[in-house]
Amino acid sequence: PMDHRGVTKISTGTTIMAVEFDGGVILGSDSRVSGGQSVVNCFFNKLAPLHDRIYCALSGSAADAQAMVDLINYQLELHSLETEMLPRVLAAATLVKSLNYKHPELSAHLLVAGWDSQNGGQLLPWPWSAMVPVGASSTSSPSPKTASRKKLL
Repeated sequence: PMDHRGVTKISTGTTIMAVEFDGGVILGSDSRVSGGQSVVNCFFNKLAPLHDRIYCALSGSAADAQAMVDLINYQLELHSLETEMLPRVLAAATLVKSLNYKHPELSAHLLVAGWDSQNGGQLLPWPWSAMVPVGASSTSSPSPKTASRKKLL
């Protein structure tokens, strides 16, 4: 797209989404990473495992998001070893919420989704306000406050 001067605009930001269905959850995202007005990586995987059956889609600062994923992955693995049980999706989402609350300087948004034996497939975005009650949610960065949320049919 071009602006009013005929200059091609560079689209920055991230789009992540998840859709719940009877058998689980599907996560999706774009793959571009931008720095300012430049695309610095066209093929970045924005879907990251938090545990065996729990994943998240990343947006915001790539460094902050990856640091959050590493920390949450470590905490879920430790919890799993201590309890000898797979962690619940809600536990992962609660860790994301807690980490965001304790560290407001982090500029990352994680959409948590997964499957556990207690509740099946689940989509638990943070902030919780990003949830669209039809079982689907999409958001875009740079700011969850200005994120677009669409009802998916």
